[in-house]
Amino acid sequence: MILNTPSLASYNCMIMLSKSTLSPIVDLGRALAVTSIFYFHVGVNTHYPLSQYGHFAVGFFIVLAGLAYMCFSRTHVSDRSSYFRYFGDRLLALFPIFIIVNLLIFAASYVYPSGLGRPYTLGELILSSLGLSQYFGYRYLSVVMWFVPFILQVYLLLPLIERLLARIPPVIVLIVAFLLSFELTMIVSVQYPWKAIEICCSWSPIFRLPEVVLGVFLGMLFSQRARLPSGIVFLAVYIVASFCLLQSANYYPIPEVVAALPCAGLILGVLITVIAVLMFVALSWSIHIRSFRLLGNASFPFFLIHGVAIRFIYAKFGANVFIWLGYFLVCWCASIILALFDRLLPRHFFAPRKK
Repeated sequence: MILNTPSLASYNCMIMLSKSTLSPIVDLGRALAVTSIFYFHVGVNTHYPLSQYGHFAVGFFIVLAGLAYMCFSRTHVSDRSSYFRYFGDRLLALFPIFIIVNLLIFAASYVYPSGLGRPYTLGELILSSLGLSQYFGYRYLSVVMWFVPFILQVYLLLPLIERLLARIPPVIVLIVAFLLSFELTMIVSVQYPWKAIEICCSWSPIFRLPEVVLGVFLGMLFSQRARLPSGIVFLAVYIVASFCLLQSANYYPIPEVVAALPCAGLILGVLITVIAVLMFVALSWSIHIRSFRLLGNASFPFFLIHGVAIRFIYAKFGANVFIWLGYFLVCWCASIILALFDRLLPRHFFAPRKK
């Protein structure tokens, strides 16, 4: 029997088509995920329906980091020098706009007092701008800024996870990731029960390793480095393990919100992805792909700035939907401006010179 198999040229064409379609969907997914997080932070005071689940969209960004690393990274990590070059690129992508937003919030605290009831100090500005506040017992200038040092740690792990998945059966890596994160979460929950949720959710991805592994493996699937049957098995194991971890909160001293991270993050991530795909199908014929790219780039500054005025607006206007919608649009306009400005920054002055 002769089987009709696709040629190498058509196979490569499918990969290119997949990536060209994946990029705008990823950008739309970013925008939807930060919108979910915005809705969560607004809902802390307003108690809008389902707002309590918005923070699980952070898991979408963790998974997305691994997928983007495998599919879109311009630096192939093969040795120590390429590893540092790759991480340097990530630093340059995040820190200029991160520092700018910190400076803006610092200046604004002298116009309207911060959540501390006073302007921020220079020391608080420095710690926040370096992404170190929570590790020294201080508050970031904006409550969401913990995510920057967190995602940088994810970037540090991605090449290691990639290498492990290339050498060890992915299902084994995934199971070990679940067990390791579970054990670390148990230790923190027993030793620091009053701070376990904060530490396990936002201090380090070592407590959320399954999501990191999932992102890298999905990137392997999209980049044709893993076969679909193994992907189905991997996802099945992830779903079962996530459900088991969720149930473990009934038998072990683990905060329920921490145990729910992989399961709830997967559900919300699938929902965000489906909506992003539908939006892309509906809008791709009328909107240039650069607009999707700009929206994706603006998602990071939106994430950083959206929490700044929430306390002030709620004190003045309460749960007025139209006011919050206006604030939402203002944040997006400001974020797009910051994203455009960020593209003009001369990063070559900070990048290491080639010898």
